[in-house]
Amino acid sequence: MDIYTKTAERLKAMAEPTRLKILKMLSQEEMCVCEIIEGLHLSQPAVSHHLKILRQAELINDRKEGKWTFYSLNREECHHLLEDLQHDYLQDHPAREKHAPSICCNIDTSTLEEI
Repeated sequence: MDIYTKTAERLKAMAEPTRLKILKMLSQEEMCVCEIIEGLHLSQPAVSHHLKILRQAELINDRKEGKWTFYSLNREECHHLLEDLQHDYLQDHPAREKHAPSICCNIDTSTLEEI
């Protein structure tokens, strides 16, 4: 999977208010499902669905202890996501001259109406 696909999947997983709340909760402490359910006032199936999406995007970790599963923020992967975004999209680039159309841009602009 290339970095753009991976970044898009992670951003898509995060692009939901409940999942952002879960990430915030897990950034503060490791939690079991029942604690997340209580904190969000959602059903177990709803919380499990959100956790599955966050796990698939590698934004959270899960750890089994007996019959319990504990969830935590995958800080390393979240850090990589932020680094990728900063490097690819947010870093300052030197000022460039205005881009001129290339040979591929063979559009007759004389027929375009002004807006």
